[in-house]
Amino acid sequence: MRFNWKLGLGLSAVLVISIAVFLVVLAPASIAYSFIREDLMQRAPQLLVTQVGGTVWNGSAFLEFDAFPGSTLTWNDVDVAPFARRIGARVRLAAASHDLSSLLRANATELELTDTNGRIDHTLVDAWGERFGLAFAGEVDLRQLDLVADQRWLKALEADLAWSGGAVSYTAYDQTETYRLPPLDLKARLDGEVVRADVTHDGAQVIEVTLGPDGVSYVAVKARLFLLAELPWPGGQPPDENVIEVERPLW
Repeated sequence: MRFNWKLGLGLSAVLVISIAVFLVVLAPASIAYSFIREDLMQRAPQLLVTQVGGTVWNGSAFLEFDAFPGSTLTWNDVDVAPFARRIGARVRLAAASHDLSSLLRANATELELTDTNGRIDHTLVDAWGERFGLAFAGEVDLRQLDLVADQRWLKALEADLAWSGGAVSYTAYDQTETYRLPPLDLKARLDGEVVRADVTHDGAQVIEVTLGPDGVSYVAVKARLFLLAELPWPGGQPPDENVIEVERPLW
């Protein structure tokens, strides 16, 4: 019987491709991470990634960032388009202080998050607030977060959060004051290049926040906030009037 070399080459190619696909699908995530570890450490020195396990397509890792509580990152449903240099995955960040999930898509220049929701406990928020002398109670319900960002700034943003309310403590000069606030809602959007966020109670504005790509933030606190905390502003201004305005660079 004469050997058909074309058939042999074809079967060999199929075998090689099958093995390659098998290896890629089952490639350990720890090996893949080793290729980007140094670059990630340079770009995000405050981020520590450990316990990388599973595969590139279905795996997990433990993340620690700055003073925030550690979190387990899991990913699955990975969709890779190598020729378009695009990747997508369902990701989840979970710990005792939070549980968030999102559909992530990324390419060489942009990052997109959609279908983001979950909860954030006050212990996670306190890690940020303690540097300003603030401590919170309750839980934040992240109802929506959709954003698109490039390497410079945001290109799109829609966010909808709800805080359950509770005690808020402020410490300065070794003196601590504690107040109670009712549930508050926060909605944020991108207006041109400026992030605009409104904190409201029963639809009435309590705090107005803006943040631009230059890192300059502006916060306006309405008299309504002090009325809600049962601390009427001494000047007796109407609830919608700004009684505190702060502008400062965040970076």
